[in-house]
Order: sequence, then structure tokens, then C-alpha cells
Amino acid sequence: FRWTQAEGLVGLGKVPSALVSTAYAISADKSAIVGICTFNAQQDNNHAFRWTAATGMVDLGVVPGDQFSEAKAISTDGSIVVGRSGIGFTGRAFIWDKTNGMRDLKSIIVATNPDLANWTLRSATGVSADGTAITGIGTNPNGDTEAFIAYLQIKPPQLLNIATRMRVSTGENVLIGGFIITGNQAKKVIIRGIGPSLSNFVQGALADPTLELHQGNTTLLSNDNWKEHQAEVEATTIQPSHDLESAIVITLQPGNYTAILADKNGSSGIGVVEVYDLDQAANSRLANISSRGFVDTGQNVMIGGVIVGGGTSIASSVVLVRGIGPSLKNAGINGALLDPTLELFNGNGVSIASNDDWKTMQRAQIEATTIPPTDDHESAILATLSAGNYTAILSGKNGATGIAVVEAYNIP
Repeated sequence: FRWTQAEGLVGLGKVPSALVSTAYAISADKSAIVGICTFNAQQDNNHAFRWTAATGMVDLGVVPGDQFSEAKAISTDGSIVVGRSGIGFTGRAFIWDKTNGMRDLKSIIVATNPDLANWTLRSATGVSADGTAITGIGTNPNGDTEAFIAYLQIKPPQLLNIATRMRVSTGENVLIGGFIITGNQAKKVIIRGIGPSLSNFVQGALADPTLELHQGNTTLLSNDNWKEHQAEVEATTIQPSHDLESAIVITLQPGNYTAILADKNGSSGIGVVEVYDLDQAANSRLANISSRGFVDTGQNVMIGGVIVGGGTSIASSVVLVRGIGPSLKNAGINGALLDPTLELFNGNGVSIASNDDWKTMQRAQIEATTIPPTDDHESAILATLSAGNYTAILSGKNGATGIAVVEAYNIP
């Protein structure tokens, strides 16, 4: 059970077929609880479980080849679980995370903990708040049983690239891409406005894109053709492939910024605005992109892309994708898309999630981010993403058109 002063005592239930469940630890943020489910009287095939309000009780299984597992501790945010997995009376320390599931702890820590290479790690009994240090019981090279401490090098993946593709028109229907840099250090980025090179893939590409970068009411930089600053842009190694495309290389302090993509001659066409992180080591990150424009049909729907990377294999990144439309009317936007839909694809083009009205799926998890959509007809997908490329397609339900916003937030 779980007890809080507000809720009192709440039973957590059991996984299917279990006789008994026992809770051992709760994350400091109170979001997750771990323990053991027992399936028979001999208790020789206990399984570790992880419980959250959103998922209920989930069987974590065992390290491949083992028969039982026991969860002993959990990190502050509930993302890392540790304990013991084994056969009979023989056990080994395990670590569990959402991306990789259950794994032998020793198999992933000896590279950074060479002193433990000759140890037998029998059980992990504690994990630090940030998940980077694990304690437990093991047998040292002399055959003595004693406590150990192991360290993990965990760097969460971040958004290395955020981009939006759509049909760019004039007036309120230009492509307006807002992005946020969080942290406490400046970050070097390149912002690109792509158009002519898209003609290799789509019809009606934007002929001559221009870029403006704003912070609030201040215009920081603008660019028409990227070769105006050729050496600086080429040094990034990701310069645009067409001379008429635009690029801005700049180092930005944490804050909110807006990139406006339009056509130099007031024409319309399909264009892309994108931001690349050029300084992954900085203690800051691209936390959000929010792009507004006119959503049409066919190839002219709105397409948001993110590249997740830069982290260690044990970590994953939580991303909230939102499709906003009806609430834009409150901001004075005429012709807002009244019922946006979202679909999220991985780098292989496989659909991994879709949503029409956000309250119909993942409502509790999305509300927990503190940034749910404000209109019931808007869409949202909360996904845990490992390193890779992802695409979100925003369109109007039943082929409707209008002004909308597609957003991707990197949830800490």
C-alpha cells in the first residue's frame, strides 16, 4: 500500500497471477514505488515490480537467464530501479531503466569502476537521488563479503535538433518558430531556413527563404543567403545545400527566442526552420520548439522533427508533443485550426503514438508535466524517447485547415 496525508491508505494491487505484493521503496518525488510480487508459496520466482499512478503495477521481469528478482531501491524521479536477480540462492545486482529494462549491474559499470572488475556483486540495495551512485553487497577478490559502491556516468539525452516543415505563406501565415534554451550557460546554435533544396522531395518548395531571429521585440540577427557568412556557417559542417537558403550562427544565453521564416519576394511554398545544438557540452539545452503556421492538407500539413541524442545508453528523454489550435483564438488569431490531430513516428517511419483529443489518453501523465493543452480538442503525446530521429505530424481532423502550433518540450 501507499499512504499519504492527503489520500490516506491506497492499495497498490498485484500483477496478474501474483499471490502477494510487497512494497519496499518509494521515489522521493512520490511518483513511483517498487517492491516484490510473489507467485508461489516457495517464493522462488518473485518478480520485481514498479508502480505508478499512470501505469499501475508493472512486472519488471528478471535479468535474462534468471528466475527471480527483487527491487530494493529507486531513484528520486523513479527512472532507475536496483535490486537483486538470480536463481535459487544465488543472486546478482541488477539495474533497471525504461530504455533498457533489466540488466546485470556489473556488465555496465566495470568500464568506469575497474576496482569492481573482480568482485561478485550480489545485490544492489540503494541508489542515489540522481541515479549515478549505487550501493550494495558483494564478494571482493579475497572472498570477503562487504558493501560496495558503484558509479554510473549518466547523461540524459537532449534535443540536438528541432525543426518544423510546413507551407509558408505571408502575413500571419509565415512560419514562426519559437524555441527555449534552458540551463545556466550560453549555447551556440545554428538556425537554418530551408526551401529550394526541398524541391528534391516535394512540390512547391519555398523559392528564396529569409530568416529573422528575435528575442521579445528585439531583432538579434537576420539573413537572406547563408553565404553572406560563408566561413562561419561552413565551420559548423551543416551548412544549407542551396545558395538561396538562410542560416544564422549565434551564441545565445538561456531564454526564449523566435525565428521567422518567410519568402524574400512574398511568395508561398514549403519551407523548414530548424535549430541545431552546436555545443552539447554546455550546461544548457534546447528545451522546446513551438512553431506556428497554416496547416493545409496532403504535403502541406505541419511536420515537426526532433533529433534526440548526446546521452548515455542507460538514459532516455521524455518529450511532450502538443498540437495546438482552438486556444489560438484567445490570442486573437483568426482562422485557427479547430480540431488538430497528432501522430508521432520514429526514424524508421513507424508510427509509435497518435492522439486526437488529449484528455482521451495519458491525461494524468500530461497534466503532471504542468503544461497540458488548454482546450479539450487539442492534442498531446507524452513519450519516452531513446536516441534517434522522430517526426510529429499535425493535421486537421477530417481534412480541416487553419492556423496551428506544433510543439515539442524536453521534460526534465
